[in-house]
Amino acid sequence: MMSDEKLTKKDILLGHRVGKKTSKRKKQTERALKALEKQKKKKKVEIFDYSALHLLYDAQG
Repeated sequence: MMSDEKLTKKDILLGHRVGKKTSKRKKQTERALKALEKQKKKKKVEIFDYSALHLLYDAQG
């Protein structure tokens, strides 16, 4: 696995399905999937309802 490639979950699982099944490769696959999920979670932006907060804490209102 190259670090500069953009691996998808599908690619990782395909590599595990096709390759020889060893405990090392199983752990490697699990780590790669976990890292992918972490990266995906980091990229996702949280949405807040700021307009409601501004209405609650409006100093002029």
